[in-house]
Amino acid sequence: MKYVINDISGGAVRKITFGALVAIGLLLSACGTTKSAANSPGTVASGTTKPGKGTSGTTTTSAKATGTSGATQGLPSPCSLITKSQVSAIFALKINSVTSSAGQCNWVYSSSKLVTGLGSNATLDLNKPTVGQTPSAYYKLLFKTDKALNFKPTTIDNLEAANGFAAHEILIDTGSLIVTVAAITTVPGGSSLQVANQIATIVVKNICSKYSCS
Repeated sequence: MKYVINDISGGAVRKITFGALVAIGLLLSACGTTKSAANSPGTVASGTTKPGKGTSGTTTTSAKATGTSGATQGLPSPCSLITKSQVSAIFALKINSVTSSAGQCNWVYSSSKLVTGLGSNATLDLNKPTVGQTPSAYYKLLFKTDKALNFKPTTIDNLEAANGFAAHEILIDTGSLIVTVAAITTVPGGSSLQVANQIATIVVKNICSKYSCS
């Protein structure tokens, strides 16, 4: 089962975080409250699970919500914005599975044996920004309404960005596209945040050169 939260304010889909329900569940247990993530302004709860170290599951970040037809129409192919070999180099593993769907690309290192790096994976989501909303307004709303999810400001290729749940999900509003990269590496000494940052940097550079950034 997968858990995601999508911001659909302004009629456009915006991915918030793949670990949202996990984080909120922990908070609810600690605080004894029954408030649901679905009650947050402009959000809809759906699903993802993230594998722990040494597992072979995949972490996906889906921005597909019911009733949002056209949200991925006209988007570039996510898998075209970074090559398989580039992702392999970032993970220091030979990625052997790449899958794509509307607005999403997934890279997974899989094996029939229990080997170093098993379960390492990354997902790239692309979505359209809300018409008329500036990137700064997007981040202000994100930080204001989702404090419990530990969003923190950062930069990717000199653009405003945010670290999502557990610091290994990156969100960037380029002005033309909302970019979300989530990654998990199980390579000893590897950093999931560093992997997500490096993938996001290449993707954003290609978006800025081929499309537009603001």
